[in-house]
Amino acid sequence: MLYEKFEPTSGAKKSAGYCGPSSVLLWEELKELFPDEEFSVAVGRVYGGSAEWITGKHVWVVWHQKLKGAIVIDITADQSRKIKNKVIVENIDKLASRGVNYIAYKLADSPEKINESPKRRARLLKSRLC
Repeated sequence: MLYEKFEPTSGAKKSAGYCGPSSVLLWEELKELFPDEEFSVAVGRVYGGSAEWITGKHVWVVWHQKLKGAIVIDITADQSRKIKNKVIVENIDKLASRGVNYIAYKLADSPEKINESPKRRARLLKSRLC
């Protein structure tokens, strides 16, 4: 785990923003370790049924598997109080069959397609981890 969920104090809203840099860092590492596999950074929303389980924009990694669909790799699923696991690594269709829907509206498969802000925060996070 790259971080533990930030718990707000004094009734402040729950922190967000860790999903972007954490997912970018994971994506970079996966691409380096498994160069023959296809990974993307996904930006979208997460629903349980028709209710949004993670409020607002969320970022995760997609592992595209030839002829088998895709695997969601979400290392910041703990941003939802409704998701039991902190980390999700599961076939997107199996998740959907249980009513958990990861809906991506943007997939980035190269550094040029990733917004600068999460890339910059990923570099900062990596410098503090090393």
